[in-house]
Amino acid sequence: MSKGVWKLTPSGKTVRRKRHKSPPFVMLPKYMLKSASWASLPVTARAAFIQTALRYDGTNNGRIALAVRKLATELGNLSRPTAARALHHLLERGFIEVVKPSGFNIKGRVAAEYRLTLYRCDVSGDLASKAFMKWHPKNSFHSLTREQFKSHHRPIPPPKTPPQSHQRDREPGFDAFLKMQREESEG
Repeated sequence: MSKGVWKLTPSGKTVRRKRHKSPPFVMLPKYMLKSASWASLPVTARAAFIQTALRYDGTNNGRIALAVRKLATELGNLSRPTAARALHHLLERGFIEVVKPSGFNIKGRVAAEYRLTLYRCDVSGDLASKAFMKWHPKNSFHSLTREQFKSHHRPIPPPKTPPQSHQRDREPGFDAFLKMQREESEG
């Protein structure tokens, strides 16, 4: 029998049960870790996903503010372009979505706001899209059939013309000149 949220005290009062407090953690489901999109992510993008998921508290999906500069310092003083590439990989493969973009035309320093597609969006109420599960690598070794692999990896045919040497070697009469020099040196 499962325990309910409410409990009856000896005095006859109904009170809410206290939950056991556990430290915050980031849960990464196995199906996500086994997906082709996760396997194709560089290590920096995986770390960026974990840093983004650390900001999710269960009620702010869609309002997760993350600046590239802040992410770069949190990932061990990476360069800003590397951190931006990591976010781009996450966006491209469907792990995160931009809810509120940022830019130079916005007054003040406002970071872009993201949502994790792994969870329901708390801003719009959209269900978890899990778009990363729909992502498939293009021209990847794992996505090719046997026939595509064979046609993709054909041996390189030999060149149709023999390799040419220096321009002077292609001039007419040069072979005769070399032959004449060899005869003079021998004789």
